[in-house]
Amino acid sequence: MYKFFGITNNNIALSVILIILSLITFGITLSLSIPQLIHSIKVRKTHPDTKYYSFWLFYIGLLGWIIFGGFGQQKLASALYANSICVFIYSFVLFFLYKDSIKKWRQKNALWVLVGTLIFNSLIVILSFLAFYGVIHDFSNPKYTSLDLLFAQITPMLTTFAFLPQILKGFETKNFGTMSKGMVLLFTANNIFWILYFIFTGINDKAFESLISPLIFQTLSLVIYGSQYGLMTRISLKEKQNVQK
Repeated sequence: MYKFFGITNNNIALSVILIILSLITFGITLSLSIPQLIHSIKVRKTHPDTKYYSFWLFYIGLLGWIIFGGFGQQKLASALYANSICVFIYSFVLFFLYKDSIKKWRQKNALWVLVGTLIFNSLIVILSFLAFYGVIHDFSNPKYTSLDLLFAQITPMLTTFAFLPQILKGFETKNFGTMSKGMVLLFTANNIFWILYFIFTGINDKAFESLISPLIFQTLSLVIYGSQYGLMTRISLKEKQNVQK
């Protein structure tokens, strides 16, 4: 079991904490795309203010976490397994964004987006699992140390700032129609538990070098999404009060 979760420390208490955090982050991360998918299916119309590049940047970030979890020097089993499931769900989020767009050319490309991302997902996931289980070389080789640090820097940056333009516009207009409230709540909880997971992973491996950047960006992400969720809740309460009046 310890090998499955990438745990190398013999401390029982630390190992149990890591297993619990791994299971929690696994559950939350693989669920990240579900609220947005349900929202897209329910509404059946992509919001006109939707920034498509934000969703694509987040998609690239998910792939980055899969690669970092599988190829990285510090094997992040939870990141690998959870994001591998999440990215396939996210392909359908992208599909509905295009399918329900007001622009015809996006509607026509919806199926290509779905098929293309599913194929690319499969390739990245297979290679990452092969690296995780030592079938192919990972970033532990001194030749690839720079790649490990590169993914450690870029990946959390992508998932942290992918939706920032939409969030900033939402703060300005007080309209967060492009993202579901459930998705933002999951992002907030996700940040909290990943911060804890990275801290205990660093203690387990006795190495924080490649985890400093993820910790910083997860903290920034927590501030961003936590603030957004707080404002969305306040707006929702005001709307309910106005309806009751």
